[in-house]
Amino acid sequence: MGWTLTLMRASLRKIGEHRRLALFPAVSGVATTVLVVATVLPTVNQLRSAVSWALIAVGYFLFSLVTIFCNAALVYAANLALRGEDVTMAAGFRGAARRFGGIAWWTLISCTVSLLLRALSAVRLGGLVEVVLGLAWHLTTYLVIPLIVVEQNTVPRALRRSRDTLRRTWGANVRGSVGIALVLMLAALCGVAVLVGIGALLNLLALNTAIAFAAVGTGVLVWLVFLSVLGGTISAVFRIVLYRFAIEGSTAPQFRDLDLSTAFD
Repeated sequence: MGWTLTLMRASLRKIGEHRRLALFPAVSGVATTVLVVATVLPTVNQLRSAVSWALIAVGYFLFSLVTIFCNAALVYAANLALRGEDVTMAAGFRGAARRFGGIAWWTLISCTVSLLLRALSAVRLGGLVEVVLGLAWHLTTYLVIPLIVVEQNTVPRALRRSRDTLRRTWGANVRGSVGIALVLMLAALCGVAVLVGIGALLNLLALNTAIAFAAVGTGVLVWLVFLSVLGGTISAVFRIVLYRFAIEGSTAPQFRDLDLSTAFD
């Protein structure tokens, strides 16, 4: 946990220097919400229609494409930040747009693998197999996005290079990914508990129950959205830090207290 907290503090310092990085996950969230409303919700009551299933499939692909594209733009911008260059949203999205074809192919592959893994849950012990194979896929492909948008590799080459770096980076990969997720989950639980406690206190003070409930609900939503944006930004910064260490052999000054070459010692 100490390693993860060091990582998150270093990431937060870098994000503090380049606050525009946090705008990329926010844009992604707004865009994907619009897509869900436009493509999925209108078909919920008509799932027997082949056209509805086709719209859902297209919506799922577009949802994934927007998410991965915005993440690629964030990773590109984070690489600029770690190189000491100026970071703008335009620069990040331009960097991702130059590799839109590769990002689209990678999205199609990711969607297909995700659906195949989910299909495994229908068979006996499929849930366990899904978790194991999902983790292996995550570790193997963790550096694909930086390899596509920073090095401008093709998707097959990016997959091979990401796989080849796994032996050097799997420990830091697991520690970073799992550690960040755990810290954010604890922060979410603590925040929700505090807000629920405040709501209960307001109710005891004989304030309007509906108002107290609405205030707590709004507070929980804002807190979870904030953590989602922050977590997405931190994860992208860590991804590019790991990429620069694995591919270029360099570590940004803020992250030199982290030993990215070791696993769990």
